[in-house]
Amino acid sequence: LSTVPPLLRISLLNRFVNFSNACMETPLTEVYDTVLENLKDMSNRFTRIFDQATRGVQIRRNYAVTINRLPEELLSLIFVFIGDSGRDKMHIAQTCSLWRKIALGHPFMWTSLDLGTIDNPYTASKIFRRGQDYPLRMRCHDWNNLRIRCLIFELSRLQELDMSWTSAVHNASANREAPVLKRLTISVPYNVNLWPCYIPPPFLSAYPCLEYLRLVDCRMPFTPTNFRGLKELSIESFA
Repeated sequence: LSTVPPLLRISLLNRFVNFSNACMETPLTEVYDTVLENLKDMSNRFTRIFDQATRGVQIRRNYAVTINRLPEELLSLIFVFIGDSGRDKMHIAQTCSLWRKIALGHPFMWTSLDLGTIDNPYTASKIFRRGQDYPLRMRCHDWNNLRIRCLIFELSRLQELDMSWTSAVHNASANREAPVLKRLTISVPYNVNLWPCYIPPPFLSAYPCLEYLRLVDCRMPFTPTNFRGLKELSIESFA
């Protein structure tokens, strides 16, 4: 017992005395079962104490890292410039408790997303929720059904959209409105059966606030009713 910490030594000795007294009145199997339960309880308590101490030291160690000595406001600006990668945003929020607190406390960091950088639609939903009610910027040139669903679900908050045009996107977005969309870039991959693409007039009429429109390898009817608020138009072709 000389190598056992004093508090644990006293506890073990007390339990041994109780064990010896109990042996005279209770069957040995029951006594051993009781001792095993007590040892498990002690082990769990010491494990919890060890885990708490370890977390405390880890938090203090993270605060000692040079970058974490920067003001939280400056760190939040650095996080905003991480770009539109959903994976990078989630990694930042999972690095340490300090970074998570800063990331979750600045919703603007979560208002831009490239849907092509995430595979799980629930991750996209989580990112957009963290952006609270701020307008969103979205980009996607690699569509699947789940990403199209994310687009449709967030149309009402979209302020900027850069996307490739496919028949699936067209069918899903028909008769849907994006009331605050100001900047729109549409490109059509050369290898899709839509090329050259004609964007139908109802698509633009659902975007009353549109100010900037960039078209790459696609065409659309130009009527004054579709471009009342348009300030800049760019038409490009790489065919």
